[in-house]
Amino acid sequence: MARIMLGLVSVFGILLIGSALADVPAFPTAESGDVGFLVYGLAFGFGVYFGGSLSSSRATLATAEGPGVGPELGVIALAAGAVAALLTLAFAAFVLFEYGAALLIRYVAQ
Repeated sequence: MARIMLGLVSVFGILLIGSALADVPAFPTAESGDVGFLVYGLAFGFGVYFGGSLSSSRATLATAEGPGVGPELGVIALAAGAVAALLTLAFAAFVLFEYGAALLIRYVAQ
């Protein structure tokens, strides 16, 4: 619990103090530019570091698959595959809209 709270405090502290020192708005806007991106990246990097203990269980269950192989590996692979599939579909929809529908809309609008 202390790691979670330390992670949250470090994220908000870095965001507020870093924004004040860099003289950019505390919330991400177009004015903050690359400096705001750097501050947010640093803050969330520290937050992920302190929250690293909140990962999946490393204990394996006794299964017939073999020693050291737990069912969580299959769940992680399934989740990673689902995320990759969704990102691929989102990219395909973007390309279809950007190069297909947008051209058609511009043509009809003229």
